[in-house]
Amino acid sequence: MHTVTQEQQGPKTFWMVLLLFMLSAILAACGGGNATTDTPESGEADGGSVAEASEGPEERIASFFNDFGTAMSDPEIGMESKQTEWAETLANYAPPEQREEALGAMTDALSEFGSITQMLEEQTGQTDLDIRMQMEFTDIETELVSETDTTAEVALAGGIVKMELVGDGVEQLGDMAGMLNQEVPISEMFGPDMESFPMTKIDNVWYIDDLNS
Repeated sequence: MHTVTQEQQGPKTFWMVLLLFMLSAILAACGGGNATTDTPESGEADGGSVAEASEGPEERIASFFNDFGTAMSDPEIGMESKQTEWAETLANYAPPEQREEALGAMTDALSEFGSITQMLEEQTGQTDLDIRMQMEFTDIETELVSETDTTAEVALAGGIVKMELVGDGVEQLGDMAGMLNQEVPISEMFGPDMESFPMTKIDNVWYIDDLNS
């Protein structure tokens, strides 16, 4: 079993579940506690640009979710140029023949994620909020279900999803911010239908299948 720092199965579905989860939390946040904030480090969108032939299936999943989590915590993720950078990085984990579709799915999803500030402004009636959503996947464990010379399946065995608002504008949201700061088991957020990653080995490099499905 391999412990990862981020999580999940084939994203367009993954991203849609993620965005629906955030949207539900925003719409439900009519009262609650107080927010706490952290200052994340700015990420470099280059983790998936070079495929590592030495990485096994679980290590490849770990690399993907390390990049994925860094993208979700990037202070500049609201910028279109940064969304494009990260979409290209993450799409490089898809097999070459699936990469164009994966890039489209990642670009759309990161654009939606980067618009969380606008969504909050619409919900609260406030403008120019210095605020953004940060999501983190921690204590993620994977298990190699099967492996052949050219295919593999990696399953999730556990983990935690943390969602938090950060920025100088958090206090302006008052109790709403407290409702949006959540920490839940990965299984509660995504359910049993997204527990494994099918993978394909091409030219001695493992790729994650169906990142666009």
